[in-house]
Parts: sequence; structure tokens; C-alpha cells
Amino acid sequence: MSIIMFLLFILLSINLIIPIKSIAVNRTYLIKKDFLSGLKGGEFTVYDSTGKTRQHRMESKFGITHDVRILTLPSKKLIARLKAKVTAAMYKATITILNSDSNQWTNGTIEQNFKLVGNKFTILWNGNRILMEGKAASLNTAFVEEPLGTVVAKFRKRVSSLFWRNKYDLQVLSNTYPDTLYLLGVAARDHSNLKIHRDIYKKKMSNDISSDVQYLIDQINETKNNKNLLEISYGNEKVNGNNHLTKEQTQQQPNIKINKQSQDNTYRTLIMIDPDAPSSDQPITGPFIHWILSNFQGNNGIDGQAICPYMGPGPRSGTGRHRYIFLLYQSTEQVKEEKKFDDIPQRRKFPLAKFVSDNCLQLLDVTFFTVDA
Repeated sequence: MSIIMFLLFILLSINLIIPIKSIAVNRTYLIKKDFLSGLKGGEFTVYDSTGKTRQHRMESKFGITHDVRILTLPSKKLIARLKAKVTAAMYKATITILNSDSNQWTNGTIEQNFKLVGNKFTILWNGNRILMEGKAASLNTAFVEEPLGTVVAKFRKRVSSLFWRNKYDLQVLSNTYPDTLYLLGVAARDHSNLKIHRDIYKKKMSNDISSDVQYLIDQINETKNNKNLLEISYGNEKVNGNNHLTKEQTQQQPNIKINKQSQDNTYRTLIMIDPDAPSSDQPITGPFIHWILSNFQGNNGIDGQAICPYMGPGPRSGTGRHRYIFLLYQSTEQVKEEKKFDDIPQRRKFPLAKFVSDNCLQLLDVTFFTVDA
């Protein structure tokens, strides 16, 4: 009995140390995605079933392509590769896999198929067709050989991936295809899933962001043709469109100087506004109005009406650099604004384009400064 047990132990040991061409037809791998991949398309480490022994690395490159290379460990020999362009259309990649016996490379493709719910990919490789398919709201994906309908491998995304980095358990059920084919499938599925979430996020963001943010950015571009009519200064610091100030420097209402006398029966309005609320990456509460001084005719704004009282910059910590834009307008009628700006929520998403249109305002000059959160 002891001799039989010893032989079984030897056979099991051999299976464990041969990662790709094991005789057993029930191999499992744990695939862990790196916590930080930066701008890369996702990088993974492939472990044995115990999750302790590293067997492969799946590495990516920076760039506009999803470029994945599978390296066997510890030699770091390249044994498979996937390359796909990142586009708005369905995912499609070319793949190539090394046959370790013949030292020849075999090419194929992985292409996403349209499916209303769930996910579905077709893998064409070495004259064979395999479907990689998962049902809606399921963490499981199966590789099904066509036309036989045989499940040759499957993987499951761990529930913890919903809250942390992605982890997959891959189970290989057949020796018909190299295990690297399934590893490339996992990489394609992971990247496609990430792209879907990004697209949903971008769509949601575009729906949440006010069109006045872009309208305001367009006004900044007017500084290229400004006439230097407007001078804004905080103490000895003059705002010139290029300078960077601190929150402490800008809490008090600035001094105004208009370098041109207004015409009779015309009024001026000065607006200070931040398009980067709460941040330039996610300006979903912008534009944020900081000040509206209207209906003045003098050159220093003393005779103006503060429709919206001055509020100094106060960007939330960690939200990056904010632009604070001053826009000087002219009108033939006095500006009327019934909205109150007594608290912060009332200052968010200021409808600048409508305000300008309703009051027939003509833009005279623009300048701005920046503050870091």
C-alpha cells in the first residue's frame, strides 16, 4: 500500500509542475489582476490551484491597443499574444499561440458577438471554432466547442471582484486546446467588461454634465482675442489668464478696473464662475457661480448691483486645479435676476448661456486665474 501511495504522490507532483501540458483533464488556475495597471489594458498573474505558485504573467503595453503577452514563469518566455484596437465597436482581437513541441506559432481571432444580455465571443483558432459565452448577471463563462457543444473549459469571476481587484478561477476540462487560449479569453472578457463600464460611466457623465460647462470653456477661448479692457486684481496680484493664486489670496472681493469708459445708456455685468466643480474630470455640479456684479457704468464697479454676492474660491481637497473665470459683458438694458444665491446648492449648475441670452449680454472681455485644491 505504501508503494502505491508513493507512486500516486509522484504522479501528482508531476502534474503540478507542468502548467500547460498536464495529463490531467481537470486543471485549475487562479488568475489575479494587478491592483494598479495605470494606463495599460490590464495585467495578471496566473497561479496554480493553490493560489501560491506563480505559473504565468499576462502583461500589457501602454497605448491605444489592448496588447497582452503571456509569459511562462520563471523563464519569462513568450508563449501567447493578443492584440486588439480599442474602438467604440465590438471587441475584436488577433491572437497567436506558441506550440512548444514544434516551436511554431498558430494564429487566430477572438471577436465579440452582439448579444442583448450577457456576453458572447467567438474564438477561431487552428481551424476550430469555440464560443465563449456567459449569461446576464452571471459570474460564470464557458468555452464551448462547436459544433459538438462540448464544454472544454470555464471560468468564474469571484464575488470579491465586485469590491476589489478582479480574480478568476479557470477550470480546464479538455486537452484539445492549449490552456493559453483560455487565458487569452479571460483577458479579452475582462477588458471588454471594463470597456462596457467605462462607456456606461461616460454616458452617465455626459448626461450629468451641464452644456453650460462647454459653453463656458468656449468663452475662455475668447481670451485669445481679448482687448485688455478688464483688469482684476487681488491686492498687488493682477489676474492675467496665466497666473496661479491661492485660496487665501482670493477670499476678499477683488478690485475692478475697466480700461474704457462705457457708452451712455449701456450697462456692464461682471461674472466670476468656476467650470471645474467639483473637479475638471467630473464637472457634474458646474458651472459654479461665484459672483455676479451687474448694471454698473463706472470703471471700478462701485455702482454695481451684486445679484450674486462674492464667494471666494474653496475647491474641495483632492479635486485638482480649478479655473476661476471673469467675464465682462455689456447690455443696453439692466440685468434682471430673480434667483437667490443664499447658499451653495443654488450656485451649482448656473445656466450661463440662458442668463446671457435672456439679458441680451454682449461679451467684451475674459480673464481667469487658477487655484489648486
